[in-house]
Amino acid sequence: MFTKEHQNIEITNDIVREKLNYFSDPENFLGLHYQYDTENHKQITKTGYYIGACWLIENVETLIIEPKIEKIDYLEMFMSCFNHEEVSIHLNKTYKIYFDEPSIELPSNIFELTPLLIVHFLQVVKSIVKKGLKKGYVNINQNITSKVKGKILQNKTTKENHRNFRFEKTFCNFQIFTIDCEENQILKKALLFVEKYLAKNNIDKRLIQILHNNLSFFENVGSEIDINKIKHLKINSFFHEYKEGLQLALMILKRFSYSPQMTQKELDKNIPPFYINMPLLFELYALGKLKELFKTDDIIYQFSANSQYPDFLNITRKAILDAKYKTIYQSNKYKIDDIRQLSGYARDEMINTKLENKTENVIECYIVYPSNIDYNKENMYGFTKFYKIGIKVPIKQ
Repeated sequence: MFTKEHQNIEITNDIVREKLNYFSDPENFLGLHYQYDTENHKQITKTGYYIGACWLIENVETLIIEPKIEKIDYLEMFMSCFNHEEVSIHLNKTYKIYFDEPSIELPSNIFELTPLLIVHFLQVVKSIVKKGLKKGYVNINQNITSKVKGKILQNKTTKENHRNFRFEKTFCNFQIFTIDCEENQILKKALLFVEKYLAKNNIDKRLIQILHNNLSFFENVGSEIDINKIKHLKINSFFHEYKEGLQLALMILKRFSYSPQMTQKELDKNIPPFYINMPLLFELYALGKLKELFKTDDIIYQFSANSQYPDFLNITRKAILDAKYKTIYQSNKYKIDDIRQLSGYARDEMINTKLENKTENVIECYIVYPSNIDYNKENMYGFTKFYKIGIKVPIKQ
């Protein structure tokens, strides 16, 4: 079943309908929810603002949800977020991939899932190498001449040395503290998979540059780590970047089925169930753009007030901005609930204090929406100090 974001869909299968009654988690059903159609007196199912693919009935019926904005380049939006470190740290919340579920075969390559993973992985590794590769203890078995180090491997020494009259040699087991540890080997192996993938596919040159820069730091790290060891790895890293980097590396290796020979066409024709939270991705994309438009420190993201979290506060302008991933604002129309929401923020005492605004002054409110033009500020007539500001979203050519 194919549809787009925020559309009514007809669920005719009783098994699916029953399943939806028990599972309302957007991670499982791409934000599907019920609405009651008062005009026709019936309950309808509506898609949310998620794109992706999932099984409605495993191996039988699927649901594919495409973006409502024609040819929107969500990959470019994703890459744009990496221009600001304080924005990029939230990106792992924008999507989820279910590698343990059966893959979904698509009639055409409508989703670019592999580049999304690769972009995220390369940027996380970039952050890791900037701080320096961690070191770890590695067990070494070595046949040493004329000395002993660590623990003597008596059986191996007897069998391979003494029986061949090499009495000056001893097999020993000892540990060394090195960057050539298991975690770095997995990162390097995933980087090499990415290198082969980028060489075969016409991908943004910025990624190739980041890749080669990352690989230069792994020159003294091996990549011949056993696949079975990778599959059963338990990630328990003290460093946040390493934990995220290793999770992404494992995703990439699974995505390629541990074979770097697969092409983008092959990969994106059969995809695991996944979702991308488009409102959150647009929110983060808009955050990066606003930080470029104003001073970086001028924009506060999700300030915690009285049980309220406005998307953005502009300290200098004493303004509240809220991202709305809604095309309705490209016209003269609006959603009254959005107006009420921002009006509520504007009357929150903690927000007024943070903006150093006197309560008798009306705070400027802005709705930030996806547009074809950048930063086109317009009055919202009928409301005091209410504006909307468009953020241009990238479109695939």
